[in-house]
Amino acid sequence: MTARHVRQGALALIAVLSAAACIEPRERLDAPRVQLRLEGESVSAGGDLRGMLSGADLSGIVFASASLMVNDDTLTRRSDRLDFVDADTINFAFQLPVVSTALRGARVIVTGTIIDNQLFTVSVKDTAYVR
Repeated sequence: MTARHVRQGALALIAVLSAAACIEPRERLDAPRVQLRLEGESVSAGGDLRGMLSGADLSGIVFASASLMVNDDTLTRRSDRLDFVDADTINFAFQLPVVSTALRGARVIVTGTIIDNQLFTVSVKDTAYVR
């Protein structure tokens, strides 16, 4: 067997393996579907805001978090999170404390975020008010 035959054989093997790789079904790229539900439209200062963060993704969810901020003030940010989820669907019940110094009528912005194993990130927001 000559070096030429070895090269031709190696090239043929590479071509066959490349073609076989194209035949296998590939994982479909898609972004997670996310839904955020709050248990009420208002919350007391110093109380807890509860809700449910739901998501689905065929490739798998790896991270979920719910966070809140009062009147866009980053010092009042509170969060609850799940790391290393490794599931296709998730229903994450959260409970987030609202600062006791929040003024009546202040907006409480809740953000729910889900990241899938392809690192697609989807965030949704909802708003409640301090009563």
